Amino acid sequence: MIDLLLVDLPLRLNYVAPLNLAILKSIATSMGLNAKCIDLSHKYNSKYYEILWEALRQEVNKYCSAFRTVSKVVYSVEKLSESRELEELAEEIANEINRYDARVVGITTRADSVYLAIKVAQLVNAKVILGGPGVLFSHEYLKKYPGINAIFVGDAEDTLPIYLPDIVNFSESYGTIFPPKPYDFSRLIIPDYSDFDLSKYRLIGIETQRGCINKCKYCSARYYPYGPVRLKPIEYIDKELEILKQWGKDFFLCDNISNVSKHRMIEICKVFYKHGCKFHAELVPDIDMELAEWLSKVAVKITLGIENLSNGTIRLMGRPYTWDKIKRSLLALKKYNVPVHGMFIFGFPKSSLAGCVLTLLRLLKYGDLFSSVALGSYILTYGSYVHKHHEEYGIKILREGEQEAILNCLPFRQGRWEELKNKVKKFLVDIVENYFLMQGKVYYWRI
Repeated sequence: MIDLLLVDLPLRLNYVAPLNLAILKSIATSMGLNAKCIDLSHKYNSKYYEILWEALRQEVNKYCSAFRTVSKVVYSVEKLSESRELEELAEEIANEINRYDARVVGITTRADSVYLAIKVAQLVNAKVILGGPGVLFSHEYLKKYPGINAIFVGDAEDTLPIYLPDIVNFSESYGTIFPPKPYDFSRLIIPDYSDFDLSKYRLIGIETQRGCINKCKYCSARYYPYGPVRLKPIEYIDKELEILKQWGKDFFLCDNISNVSKHRMIEICKVFYKHGCKFHAELVPDIDMELAEWLSKVAVKITLGIENLSNGTIRLMGRPYTWDKIKRSLLALKKYNVPVHGMFIFGFPKSSLAGCVLTLLRLLKYGDLFSSVALGSYILTYGSYVHKHHEEYGIKILREGEQEAILNCLPFRQGRWEELKNKVKKFLVDIVENYFLMQGKVYYWRI
């Protein structure tokens, strides 16, 4: 009999193998428990995607983003609680889980899988614990649902060893469990990927830090129960790579921001170079020639959270990376032939039309510095500075409850002038996006 079955549900992007499950399995195994991981997204992603689209056709919330177009698929999740098709999928997944005869089933959740997880929890022949980003803001709502024995919020490295033995051996229900303190990398945990068919993934994950160094007003990362920035000791990264390189895969740095400082990022590059390993990473645009040279030795591709190229909008967003610093970073990476994926946000509340035009013009002028771009629309995230101070931005929140907490996305309205500006911005952004699409530079994650 399996003590703990760790499950990932659809929709999950299968680009990177599930680091979270691999870490939790390692912890459970070190406790003497029989643990196993399964990723059901490979089998059920397509089916679940079709169910989401059906929900989308039934009802679309027109005000879920600045441009009223982004996250429609995700926002259709709210209709899933009434979906017969979801009931059938949950039953199919629960039957597959029940074949493992587990005492406890741990399900990781994201915005689009919480309601599926709830239905699965009521059908499996085991005690159920939930975790993952889908419960960060919604745990108070989720406690009411039957079939859930515990909800682990945030870092679980310290809480799982405390509560899991009683959950496995007794019929205890613990409600919501918070970490006593943010996990501080005080001990080395080697993620155990042995249960996964790694040929189905392009990369495997590894962490170098947790927590965010920025205070961006559009983002809710600062409000996650992660605590301050914590750096994994370089010697721990060294030991992990010594073991994980046996899988023969490139890595993805599953960090908030990997380049918390130039010196730190160079040290990370050096240890990857020592082991002959390469990585994909998400960095902030604060890169000089020396760091770019090191990245060229070990980085397959770098994603830069640029967001905007107008200093006025950058300041409004609360970001410290000005146009000069962004351009310096792009030119340095280009010199050393490091492929760059640029991420942008348009439609931030009270941002000017002139700032949007300036960003698009600079993007066109320096387009050859990017191998791909993502031109996104602003979304009001749950717990962000803008959410907590929405009057300051002329925003009226239309609804705030369980579904918004799960989705980390609030529907809102702005004044007529702002909405008119956003229509013009969207028109201009669509033109530029189509230009990059024709160049093959618009990049999407593949389900």
